[in-house]
Amino acid sequence: MRGIGYNYQHESACYEYVSGYTINMTVKSSAPQAIKRYLKYALYRYRDSDNSEAAYYFAQLAFLLMCVCGDTPAKWRGVFREYDASDCRGSKQQSESVQMTYKQAITHCKKSVNMIAKDGIDTLLADEHEAFDRADVLEYPLYQQRWMTLRDYPVLYMIYEAADEALAIRTTRLMWQKILLYADMLDAPLEHPAVHLTDAYRACLKHFIILNTVGVLRTYKNDPAVLRDICVAVSLVADLLANDEVVKWREISAICDQCAAAFRYGDDVALYRDYLKTLRATYQRAVNAYFDNTYQHKTPRHQDSSS
Repeated sequence: MRGIGYNYQHESACYEYVSGYTINMTVKSSAPQAIKRYLKYALYRYRDSDNSEAAYYFAQLAFLLMCVCGDTPAKWRGVFREYDASDCRGSKQQSESVQMTYKQAITHCKKSVNMIAKDGIDTLLADEHEAFDRADVLEYPLYQQRWMTLRDYPVLYMIYEAADEALAIRTTRLMWQKILLYADMLDAPLEHPAVHLTDAYRACLKHFIILNTVGVLRTYKNDPAVLRDICVAVSLVADLLANDEVVKWREISAICDQCAAAFRYGDDVALYRDYLKTLRATYQRAVNAYFDNTYQHKTPRHQDSSS
């Protein structure tokens, strides 16, 4: 499948200037620094805009790549800091809210996640009121923690974000799967949460990247600028993970390019929507299979992969 649409020329000089913030992206395409630099740029670009979902997508991508690559948070701190700058919780948090210690926050997360696991994802998808209660119990105390940032506590912060996402969209299986999967890193060292991840776990995180990408492409199908930035980011992921045996990232990047171009120019949009739908179904089944094999004692088996 030949990639069309938004092609990013890695070897030529490429400068972006946004509100006085200049980033030189003249880097080798295989260098890990390329994706970090671009994500930092994207997060700066969207942190003060109305495109909060785009900013969240790029923040998730940074977090997932950190885990997939087995990096320490310190290596991604500059990227995470850009997302923290867009955190509006401070203006909404109650001044008298109880501040937990880090250990208390971990205990709270484990207790809440165990309740979610005990209910089972299928039960939560079938009972919206129960789903709201479970998501709210997990999310609200974390929301009030003024010390919690993506830069300093990436796993804890991403659990909070996933719970916030589940609170808003309670009928999507992927949101609950993120909570359960991220919670498995709570016992890992804070300075290196990805140190002991299995290959199967990392593969599931890669599938999360694709599912997140499909979702954000559909959300911003009428916004050419966001579509371009998504496609550039995916192309850099394809460079970073070029030798990956789990996902054919070049094909994923080409599909993203083609879909973005179709959305922009109106070329047979229905066909490319079907591409994305097929892509989503394929990788959601892969995530479901991981959960069936790994969390059978926590969640009942399910048959509807499109939930």
